[in-house]
Amino acid sequence: MLRYIKHEMTKLIFQKKNYVVIAGHLFLLLLCYIGFKTSKLHFLERGLRRSSEFNIGDVMQYVDGFFFARAAMIPTFLIIFPIFICTIAGDIIAGEVQDGSLKLYASRSKSRFEIMFSKICAIFFFSLIYAAYFAIANFIIGMIFFGKPGTQLVYMHDLGIDTTLVIMSFKQALISYTYSIAYFSLAIMALGTITIMFSSIFNRMTSATVSGITVYFVCYIVGQLPFASEIRPYLLSSAINGTTIFWMERIPTGRLVDNLCLLGLYIAVFAGASLFTFNLKDIR
Repeated sequence: MLRYIKHEMTKLIFQKKNYVVIAGHLFLLLLCYIGFKTSKLHFLERGLRRSSEFNIGDVMQYVDGFFFARAAMIPTFLIIFPIFICTIAGDIIAGEVQDGSLKLYASRSKSRFEIMFSKICAIFFFSLIYAAYFAIANFIIGMIFFGKPGTQLVYMHDLGIDTTLVIMSFKQALISYTYSIAYFSLAIMALGTITIMFSSIFNRMTSATVSGITVYFVCYIVGQLPFASEIRPYLLSSAINGTTIFWMERIPTGRLVDNLCLLGLYIAVFAGASLFTFNLKDIR
């Protein structure tokens, strides 16, 4: 089984779309840098008005490389990463059906369960690698343009909790950052397994990829609507974007367990659905 997973990882690593996502991520960081320089931190003003402890002069000292890395993490993991995981998960079966290689691969002495399990594991490990890359790249770029990190000011306005601004040491913030990255690498697999299911249904990579992206962004948009408050906690987008709790003074264990159980349910259900549809699939 490990040999099969290694084989799948090798195929993922040498795909040209890796260069595209890396270039897109660097372009995102460039835009974030330009935005930081031109905005003059006006995006913090609303939060400051709710807290009498700070003024804009106090905040300037907290804008360092790690502040930038944390800010850039939001669009990276909520936009770039979901789209990327959909492209690789959508291609992992449908793409091989499209180019004819899956029929030869499945004709060898291995069960369809082994094929599907190795592909799911490969995408999981691949997501871990890219989550670490995004986190490190954000941090390095931030260090280059904004200097060494110190005490961190965490801006938490409009995140659905009462706290607006949190002050924590760099060590505490680094631990929270690490927890967030680990959570994202697991959470993105919920979307990955959904897209794998589409990949096992369709015979075209684009159909599977677009289906996965559509599911994610429909959930994301619906989650912002005021009348969706009752279903919002159960939406895929809410499950993926559950890292707010790691930046609170005390991590609410109950809420973390709920998030992990929801993610586990998504992964188990759609991984099972992927295996079921793949077993029934007529590979041509």
